[in-house]
Parts: sequence; C-alpha cells; structure tokens
Amino acid sequence: MEILQTSDALRGFKSVKRRSDFNIVQITAGAVWIEDLCAERGGLSVTNDVEGVCAELTLRYGERKIYYKDTDGRWDELRHDAGRFMGFRHGAPRPA
Repeated sequence: MEILQTSDALRGFKSVKRRSDFNIVQITAGAVWIEDLCAERGGLSVTNDVEGVCAELTLRYGERKIYYKDTDGRWDELRHDAGRFMGFRHGAPRPA
C-alpha cells in the first residue's frame, strides 16, 4: 500500500493509506474520474473507503471534483470539501 505525504495545507491531511483499489480513468483541470476495481481484484470498494479515496485524490491532484464508476457501471460524484468526504451525488458526467 502506498502512503502519500504533504504539508498541512490540506486541512490536516498529513498522510493517507489507500485501502481500496481503483484506476485513474481521466484527469482534467477540474475533475478526476476513477473506476472501482474491487469486483476484479477483491478487497475494499471505493464506496467503503470513500474517506481515504477523497483524501488521497485531493493530496495528489488538488481540489477537483471526483467522479467514480462503481461496480454496477454507474458514474457518481464523491462530494468533498478539501478532501473530506461530504456525500454522494448520483449521476455524474462520463469521461470524454
């Protein structure tokens, strides 16, 4: 498992330990799209590790929208505030 570290700039996130497995599908200036791999590889889903996923992606890519493809093939948004998970928004734009 990868551990990421940064300064205190992101409201106290100093390190993040990923527990779920996902692919980065696309990155734009305003959003990151990921695909949950738990059905293929086993382990924890993005949904069950949503706090860690939001924190990790914010550490890596800054404050962007996060969209994910769940194991049913549906695209949803992981709403967050500076990496802190705030809720799901069902229905999200698909990557280009």
